[in-house]
Amino acid sequence: MVYKLNIKEVSAAKEEIKEFVSGLAAKLNNDFGNEYIVSLGKDTEIEDDWSYDIKIRKGNKIGASLSLNWKKQHFSDLNIEVSESTKIGSFLMYGIVFPFMFVGAYMGANRIAPLDFLPGYKLAGALGGVIAFVPGMILMTLIKSIILKKHKEENESLREKVLSATGNTFQKV
Repeated sequence: MVYKLNIKEVSAAKEEIKEFVSGLAAKLNNDFGNEYIVSLGKDTEIEDDWSYDIKIRKGNKIGASLSLNWKKQHFSDLNIEVSESTKIGSFLMYGIVFPFMFVGAYMGANRIAPLDFLPGYKLAGALGGVIAFVPGMILMTLIKSIILKKHKEENESLREKVLSATGNTFQKV
């Protein structure tokens, strides 16, 4: 979602965003602090292209990520996104997709079938990794959907709660 800030200059936008982020962090800690773990982003200094992430998690299978993005070119717009962010998803990415990519790169670089048709050495390794990325992502998505099937409703309700916690401070575009 894109929100319009009610300001006319860049420095005022930076100050308004700083106030909003500190108030939002306090509100999220207050609302979710007892039941969930709230992890705040590190970069609070606002520069030309700025992004800030807040993660709200409960265990490995339940979680949401609130991303705030702002660009100096469009200083009156603040982009807010809420997505599912579970630790199990990260574990699966590191445990399934990356090994697939490494094996694909190895097969391409060393001319092992079925990737022996790829040209060059470095290019073959890179293309082999990209080709192996696709089945790795498919397998990861299937396993993740099976594992998180029971927690899908709770993740959706958490996303909605986090999005509603941002409040109606700005005008929605």
